[in-house]
Amino acid sequence: MEERGQAVECQKKSPSGHLVLMLTPPCAVSKLINVYRLLLLQPSSTWGICIELNYLCKANGYHHEVLDHKNHFHLYWKVDSTNEKVIFKIEVETRGYVALGFSPNGGMAGSDIAIGWVKNGKVYLQDRHAYKNAMPVLDDQQDFQLLHGYENETHTVLQFSRKFDTCDGQDMAITNDTVRVIYAYHDTDYLSDEMFLYHGKDRRGSRSLILLQPITQKNKLPDDVRIWNIRLPNITIPDDTDTTYWCKIVKAPPLNKKHHVIQVEPLVSEESLRYVHHMVLYRCLGATARELEPHVHHTGQPCYAPDTPHTYSKCESIYAAWGIGGLALVMPERAGLPLGDKPNLYFLLEVHYDNNEYHSGFVDQSGFKVFFSPNLRRYDAMTLMIGASVDPCIVVPPGRRKFTIAGHADPRCLGPAIPPEGIRIFAVFLHSHLLGRQMKLRHFRNNIELPFIASDQKYDFNYQDYRYLPQEVIVKPGDHLTVECTYDSTGRNMTTFGGLGTLQEMCLAFVLYYPRISRARSLSSATCDLVKSLAGLDTRNSNADDDDSNVTFYQHFHTNNPWDTYYAGIAEAAMRFGYHSTQCYLGDGRRVQISGLITYPRNIRPFIEPARCTYIEPSRSQEQWKDNFLYTTYTGAATAVTSAYPVTLLAFCILFQFATIFS
Repeated sequence: MEERGQAVECQKKSPSGHLVLMLTPPCAVSKLINVYRLLLLQPSSTWGICIELNYLCKANGYHHEVLDHKNHFHLYWKVDSTNEKVIFKIEVETRGYVALGFSPNGGMAGSDIAIGWVKNGKVYLQDRHAYKNAMPVLDDQQDFQLLHGYENETHTVLQFSRKFDTCDGQDMAITNDTVRVIYAYHDTDYLSDEMFLYHGKDRRGSRSLILLQPITQKNKLPDDVRIWNIRLPNITIPDDTDTTYWCKIVKAPPLNKKHHVIQVEPLVSEESLRYVHHMVLYRCLGATARELEPHVHHTGQPCYAPDTPHTYSKCESIYAAWGIGGLALVMPERAGLPLGDKPNLYFLLEVHYDNNEYHSGFVDQSGFKVFFSPNLRRYDAMTLMIGASVDPCIVVPPGRRKFTIAGHADPRCLGPAIPPEGIRIFAVFLHSHLLGRQMKLRHFRNNIELPFIASDQKYDFNYQDYRYLPQEVIVKPGDHLTVECTYDSTGRNMTTFGGLGTLQEMCLAFVLYYPRISRARSLSSATCDLVKSLAGLDTRNSNADDDDSNVTFYQHFHTNNPWDTYYAGIAEAAMRFGYHSTQCYLGDGRRVQISGLITYPRNIRPFIEPARCTYIEPSRSQEQWKDNFLYTTYTGAATAVTSAYPVTLLAFCILFQFATIFS
């Protein structure tokens, strides 16, 4: 289904009742009248003209999120990178106190909180922190700077700023990580410096946000934009499994020349958000129209079932993705996703459903809204998937606070396809599952580590969005990219395996870049035989593709639980630092065969993020950590390994040889 043009609305009401300007071209005349009205309504704040408007704020660098389901608590913020601070505005439907904070986990304990109110025309703001689920304590040092505030008949509005890092032990630093933003409000002001009335359960909550996300100009669509709506045709979500991947073949609108996609929005209803975790749109480059056309009018089917058509496997070039909590994909001005560059272009829509309560009868029509234009931009953009292979031989032992694995984009895969001037990465989508706590996309060149391309040390499975880079990162031929994932399995008593299910694990980065190259995926993983041998399995007669072999593999971990401190440490070293097999995909069902294994570059000089505060001790380099880790693991495990299976001892010796490359 295709639409033309876009709706035009000149004005609407903001949550506080003020006029909102929509700066579309037909509003040019009425714009001045509305600005004048705004000034009459709130003459004390010309800044309010901007902050009351979603569009205008976006155009001037302000983000906007509604934090509660009642539409009462609106958060606006702007990143001032030059002065390393964030300007916040909170607009709340109350005449009492309002609070905004940053939390390590979404709760009050350990949080950094700004509390403010307006009383008798005077605006108050306090910097507080919480040790537990109790009234926050006043900070010794006040680091939230009040800029403006007011109260009308229905709302309280506060504007204030905070430095990225105040170097105050009672504050939380604002970083590029996902931030658990907490909020609360009440209909009365404070009673005293030591007493605020409890806000109650219905007037507080938390949201995960990337506060330092660069702004994207989503609303600036050209007049000739066309819209292609891609939806599933009323799919009833299965109620006999907690995880479903549903696939549907769709056909692009007929075009007589190449167009560029400039924006992709999710089409997910409020009701469907309960079930839809993420969606991926793939280009089908390796199959013919004769193979794909019969599937266009079919409702689709589970993606990875035994009877899934083989044709689906030829749709592996990732075009766009969306994750829970995410917003639209917005392309940079110099690049667009190609559409219509090939005749009869087909796509595969994949939707991941989570139905862990096994609800029945829910019907879904989720998909994407694709905006495209005949006015071509300079470059074709595309998505590259890198990281760890989605492989059951990724194993995470239970009860581990930190367990890190890695996946490499082999330079032998990407290098021959990258032009001499390189490709430019402008956004990254990090993806893990429930155990994921930290993710990092590392960049090596000539044995020197460059700054991380993307990093999230507070990853949230329930908030996944593209991270737009403040500056594009150039990747040249020969560069080595590595995705690292750190898991926390303390809440599980069984081994977790790699796989597609929500209770299984992944470690991937979807990298948006231009100009387009002839590669779709570059993945790696520790060899299955090595992982099996470390767990005490005899690998002499095993086959990684053999179902019976894999059943024995799963049963061994579930029944024998072979993990102790020594084996867990060795397995982590193998999956993170050991030699990996590599997979290189062209995107049309074909692979590039690469012989030999891959691991980290030799003798690397690691990148260490500079410390902003003098009291923070810079972290040790990866090499120092690795040397200490391997020495402790191997020397402490000597007795245990000696008494273990001979094949495990052999794998241990091989792994020790692998580790010498980091010395």
